[in-house]
Amino acid sequence: EQAPTEEATETTEESDREEDETTEEVTETPEETEEADLKDVLVETNDPRDISELVADNWDDVEKAENSESSVSGTDNEFELKRIVLEADEITETYGATDIIHYGEYDEYVFQFETVEDTEIAYGELVEDFGSDYVFNDQIVSSLDMADFEGADYDRNIVADCQIQSYSARSWGVTYMGMNYLKDQYSGSGITKTVKVAVVDSGLDTRNSIFNGRVDTSNSYDFIKNSSRLIDENGHGTHVAGTICDATPGNVKVISCRAFDYRGKATYVTLLSAFQYAVNKKPDVINCSFGCQDNGGTNFLDAAIQKAYNNKTVVCVAAGNENRSTSYSYPANNKNVITVSSIGKSGYISYFSNYGTHVDFCAPGEAVVAAYKGGGTKALDGTSMATPHISAACAYVKMVKNAPSVSDVKDTLKKY
Repeated sequence: EQAPTEEATETTEESDREEDETTEEVTETPEETEEADLKDVLVETNDPRDISELVADNWDDVEKAENSESSVSGTDNEFELKRIVLEADEITETYGATDIIHYGEYDEYVFQFETVEDTEIAYGELVEDFGSDYVFNDQIVSSLDMADFEGADYDRNIVADCQIQSYSARSWGVTYMGMNYLKDQYSGSGITKTVKVAVVDSGLDTRNSIFNGRVDTSNSYDFIKNSSRLIDENGHGTHVAGTICDATPGNVKVISCRAFDYRGKATYVTLLSAFQYAVNKKPDVINCSFGCQDNGGTNFLDAAIQKAYNNKTVVCVAAGNENRSTSYSYPANNKNVITVSSIGKSGYISYFSNYGTHVDFCAPGEAVVAAYKGGGTKALDGTSMATPHISAACAYVKMVKNAPSVSDVKDTLKKY
């Protein structure tokens, strides 16, 4: 029998090596494969604007869901936005997501999926692995408080009842609370300390002259369009910011954090990202003229509110317009915020205003005239309109006191 040639032997050895390499590829463990997949889709960040980019790229899902009347209050398919948020120290797999952003400061993972079915399956798996308290599906927020309405005609002579003839405010509430008098005092007092108020809302239309020199444009951001351009297609945010500027002198600056679109709609993730961004800027005050229904367990802003509290940033929140207890309105029921209900010119609580033990202050919220989109003004009702009056009052306290805590600010206001 003829012995194999040296060439044949080398060929056989090469073939064996190729088979061994092929075998090694085939025998790669599932854990190693999943780890490689995770690296492909996971992005680390400490800037909530990166999350805004993910949401903006998929905003069409919000439009589709809105057209099918899906929302937090009435949902056809709660997974339509195809996005899930997880609070966890670490993950080891993708759960089928096409994109994952890890916001390390809050141990927060945002998962984006290709299909509704993938989202629903992943939600079940995440709840099984981490528990339902740490997993929530992104949904449309139809803010209960942004459903404001045009203010009725009112007696402009209410201003005379205050016995103050000073700065001519647009909002009767500014004069009712005496802030027109304070504005004149501080404008000529030589106090130059800059106070910043972040407004998480529908954006800002700067065409109204009241905003000249009053907006911190370098820190303002649009979390709907993922842009630094200032716009307001709804008008609500402009109205809120207008009241703050109406009530305060020029050293109070507004940071606009747009989280609501032209219909007054947001999602949990856009609200969360905008609010986290506002907190990171360490303003003196954050105005939140919005709220959503809490049937128990709503807490998606809690960690960021706690951080704001620790930073001595005052968070002022609208009580809501449902004429019921604030126990069912979030974040008005959070213990670390200042919750504001509405009163009319009579001094009595407004018929629409929420109420209860969570309410810290009442402020004018009926027929409030303030700047509006397009450069004009408009009269609106709502606890949304009451809240910036208190935000402005907090700004005055921050202006004259040295680094007061949230409790210090609240106690100071209670004296007046």
